[in-house]
Amino acid sequence: MLKILLFLLTGLLCLPGDGAEKRNWGNSQKLVPPPIKSRFSEAPVTVAETGEFIALPANLPEKGKQKQSASVSLLREKGKKFIWKPSVQSSSPTRKADLLGAALSHDGRIAAAAERIGGENKPNSTRFVLFGVEEAAVINGFTLEKELITSIAFLPGSSTELIGIRRRSAFFKTAEAIVRISLVRKKITDFSKDPAGTFSSFAFGPDGQLFCTAENSSEVSVYDLNDLSAAPEKIKTRLSSPFVCVAKDLLIAYGKEGIEVFRKGPSRWNADETLCKAPEKFAPSGAVVTDASAPGICFPGEFSGTLWYFRKDTFVKLKERTSGLCVADSQNGLLFAELAANSQLAVFKMPDGSATGKLQRPNRLKPATRNGNFLYLSSPALKNKIVQIDDRGNVFLLDHSNITRWKKSSVYIVDNTGFRR
Repeated sequence: MLKILLFLLTGLLCLPGDGAEKRNWGNSQKLVPPPIKSRFSEAPVTVAETGEFIALPANLPEKGKQKQSASVSLLREKGKKFIWKPSVQSSSPTRKADLLGAALSHDGRIAAAAERIGGENKPNSTRFVLFGVEEAAVINGFTLEKELITSIAFLPGSSTELIGIRRRSAFFKTAEAIVRISLVRKKITDFSKDPAGTFSSFAFGPDGQLFCTAENSSEVSVYDLNDLSAAPEKIKTRLSSPFVCVAKDLLIAYGKEGIEVFRKGPSRWNADETLCKAPEKFAPSGAVVTDASAPGICFPGEFSGTLWYFRKDTFVKLKERTSGLCVADSQNGLLFAELAANSQLAVFKMPDGSATGKLQRPNRLKPATRNGNFLYLSSPALKNKIVQIDDRGNVFLLDHSNITRWKKSSVYIVDNTGFRR
């Protein structure tokens, strides 16, 4: 009997606990957070649309109009005209165009400009804008999505293919590379796979070679233009972080320590015994070959830097306080160097490097502007003329047939800001 009473008492004591547990469990359901999903998808990385490139129907050409060159006919998109408004540098107080590079074809008929889309330090694409120099018009354009291409140059003898540097992107997991771009197919057709670091310069050599340098590397990489993906040959230099240029059959490595000349042998490039030491505070931003045989090379500095001329193992100071922009007219033996003040051009006679004494003022020629300049371009085929691209993306053609009275014509006006009224 006692056992039965104990059993019933135990059951009665358990009933309130079960009921309370059920009530508490029912109330606690509202406090339980939603289940965490083990799989999740990140929002896709997108490039902000900056600048404009618009294609519109074009009228038929007028009768009797001069025939287009073969290169223009190949690249022009027929039946269309284009309106281009470049992206703007967010860090520029004067709203400069966000340009990455420009190049002029070997026949002087096509000018190409590369523009960054998306802004600085953000996901980027690159827009290519093609100008017909003689036609004074934009003839085509296209965008390489999720690619940032700088330092473009036309392949030797080509008007339809470019070489450029693709910068690495953490946003799209792309690596640094030398790329070959077809303007007809509007795509990258070949690229290097060698992890050479951050490329700093390249130059076209003989026999389809491409010489490249990278930051913080003392080596020059030699690529085959017909197969950029192949492993490059390496040339060791005595310079800590050189740049490179080519003068005829000579490979020139240059940097703050000086200049090292390489000559092609039966199986490799051989360096001269003597390293030409650079002058004090030598800080070149590029190289312009004016005399391939000597060799004669001009080295502009950074903005407000010094323009140096190297010829026959000797450095000569040509001009101080230059802007860093420099272009050669090899047909007439002239060198044009822009000064940091007022965008004036100093003119030098080559190969002796003597100054003519007269400063040219391209920006004061009509249509006159107050803008700065992005780049000057030249080609031996473009006789007595050079192409001027200002920092807002306007493109002009400068005629210096008469060295004392230059003429200026518009290729494409993209922004009237800064024009003199």
